[in-house]
Amino acid sequence: MGLRDETEFLAMAQRCLRASELRELCLRRERELVLLVGHRGGIDALGEEIRQGSPAALAQEKEEGEGRLPRLRQEIDEARRLLGVRDKEIADLRCDERQISLGEGISRLQARLRGAVREWLVTSICRFCLEEARRRHERERQPEVIREADRSLQVMTGGRYALMATGSDNARTVELEERATGRRKGEGAWSSGLGDQVYLALRFGLARLFGRKAEALPLILDDILVRFDEGRQEGAARVLLEEARHRQVLFFSCHEGTTRLLARMAQEEAFPPERRAFFRLDQGTIRSEDGLSEPL
Repeated sequence: MGLRDETEFLAMAQRCLRASELRELCLRRERELVLLVGHRGGIDALGEEIRQGSPAALAQEKEEGEGRLPRLRQEIDEARRLLGVRDKEIADLRCDERQISLGEGISRLQARLRGAVREWLVTSICRFCLEEARRRHERERQPEVIREADRSLQVMTGGRYALMATGSDNARTVELEERATGRRKGEGAWSSGLGDQVYLALRFGLARLFGRKAEALPLILDDILVRFDEGRQEGAARVLLEEARHRQVLFFSCHEGTTRLLARMAQEEAFPPERRAFFRLDQGTIRSEDGLSEPL
């Protein structure tokens, strides 16, 4: 290697070590420059800018940068302090009982909302089914109900009126026709007593129709004759007794005259005595009125 002695060898070794250290330093500085300029290609542009600048201008720029450095460090320290404050606030919120309570409240409200949505869905489906059943009933069974109601109305009015259905399936109404003249009356032309008779006839017709579709249930009535005059009471009583031949009828009244009327009409209509019974509620005790069940 052309070295004369050990001293030259040690000197050469030191130079090699120094060269290695300088190469490592150059690599570090190069990486720092890449971080500063953003990409490796910008190093050449930075070098060109430095070569074109004067030493005095670069020295001034360095001095200005060093002057800004304390302020920037102070801003960084303040930002770090604020970041620490915010981190503490976030940690406190996570442990705050109010936050836990609010979270539980939100969970309860969400559960109630889910329950309300389910209830709304069930209600909507039920409403749709009921509306569909109503439309089907009006389309398929309402004419039959009106025919049955017409039978009852003719008995109640002594054959004076016939009940007629008018309109389409979507907007069906009823009218009364005077059998003697053929003149028709809309609902607005009915007297209150006649309207009550029509309503009662429709109730009887509906109950009669349901009794044909399934087991006939007892018919429970509460003082339905109280709004009628004597003539209309007798007509309604005849229909009531006719219904009682086919199903059980429970009639409640607080009027002594109504009880006497039903007993008299039952005898006139030859209603079997063994199929009728009268009872009185007297101070919480139910007592049989045997005398009214027997022929007068």
